Amino acid sequence: MISGYNKAQVGAQTITITYTDNENNVHTQTFGVRVEDSIKTITLENNNFKTNYKYGENLNLSGLSLKSNKRKWSNHNSSSNIRNDKWI
Repeated sequence: MISGYNKAQVGAQTITITYTDNENNVHTQTFGVRVEDSIKTITLENNNFKTNYKYGENLNLSGLSLKSNKRKWSNHNSSSNIRNDKWI
């Protein structure tokens, strides 16, 4: 069981994981995490990805890029791309 985590709460949180083994021994581990709201914007970039489909046709995400821009105070810089139904 995991307790103490709230994805909507920004800031420091204390997470507790509790596990009961086959012999009814209870194991508990507590640790801290920090949730940050660091994404400023998300944009889709069209690199000639398919936008028109016939009924029943499979979605083709080739050429679609999803870029996320971080806030200035964030220590992380990254962008994510979607290629063939996978995040890279």
